[in-house]
Amino acid sequence: MSIDVARLTREVRVIGIVSSLPKEGKTTVAANFGHLTALTGHRTLLIDGDLHTRSLTRELAPNAKTGLLEALKEPRSLGYHISAARRPGWISCLRV
Repeated sequence: MSIDVARLTREVRVIGIVSSLPKEGKTTVAANFGHLTALTGHRTLLIDGDLHTRSLTRELAPNAKTGLLEALKEPRSLGYHISAARRPGWISCLRV
């Protein structure tokens, strides 16, 4: 995968990292790309769409009490379901 971060503009609103196979590095790529995007000053929200393992949430927001399904059930309280990433050395503008 190759993305030129310098070319990201406000026009890019959503970037999906998907694969049909397990263990291909989707979580690692998503976490690192989200961190890199946040470092460039873009507001960044990572959404853990893996409803089975929730490995991205477990890694970046281990104290999260809710996830994607709860956020979809209560769209008016979306902010309640968003947590700042908690990883040493990561900046606070990355949200999970």
